[in-house]
Amino acid sequence: MGIQFDKVNYLYARGTSQEKAALIDIDLNIDLNDFIAIIGHTGSGKSTLIQHMNAILQPTSGVVKILDKTIIGGRKNRDINIVRKRVGLVFQFPEYQLFEETVEKDIMFGPLNFGVTKEESAIKAREALKWVGLDQDLLQRSPLNLSGGQMRRVAIAGILAMEPDVLVLDEPIAGLDPQGQKEMMEMFYNLHVNQQKTIILVTHDMNYVAQYANRIIVLNEGRIGFDGNTWDLFANYELIKKYHLDLPDITKLIIDIENKLGIELDHKINTVENLAQALVQALGGANHVR
Repeated sequence: MGIQFDKVNYLYARGTSQEKAALIDIDLNIDLNDFIAIIGHTGSGKSTLIQHMNAILQPTSGVVKILDKTIIGGRKNRDINIVRKRVGLVFQFPEYQLFEETVEKDIMFGPLNFGVTKEESAIKAREALKWVGLDQDLLQRSPLNLSGGQMRRVAIAGILAMEPDVLVLDEPIAGLDPQGQKEMMEMFYNLHVNQQKTIILVTHDMNYVAQYANRIIVLNEGRIGFDGNTWDLFANYELIKKYHLDLPDITKLIIDIENKLGIELDHKINTVENLAQALVQALGGANHVR
């Protein structure tokens, strides 16, 4: 079992004049070992949704099943700390949460809090540092003396050291330069493929969504507007327009080429290499010309 939402509603400032519905009748099933992107405009409910996935927020009404734990809206749900171990949530700019005097101690903090011995926590810290692509010689350095990209990797290593089944990422590449963004996304994809981590990614960058996610969930004013295959969304221009979404650069390029050359191409192409191959085939066959 992965994560399941059943008629979930969430109200901010409930019972006050500032009351606002952030989630409305959310029905959602997330399978393990998936790579999912959650998109939508600011205020659509993305952050509220993912904070239900590790029980930081609990529903006003409805039920959230997180792995083998059931969270019932309106009740006092006990023993939910284990959820936060199995579903790791990485907030925007997680490096701001670093506070220990060494990288090793910062990464060990989570496992120690869940009762892991100091010796085993140190082993997990070294392993997690390897997963995020950092050298072991950083373990005894202050995290505050690292580069911005290294600090973010250390913060993520602190989540990975708890060995979560699911990694939920809220705008994880925000503020990084293009090379740093690319390296970070490759790291998440490698964790998905090599460590079988379920990845749930909140982002505004459609290029990375197109490159890595196989499923997209679109939130709009607290409701799910679309839930399905990534390229089924990008090929549906009515939905793109309805939810004021952007297209990946590769799709924009395909449309531009079609308009200029009068040919038809597959809008599910997601790499320049595949586009080049499609162009050779399209231009070589007269039956493709309009």
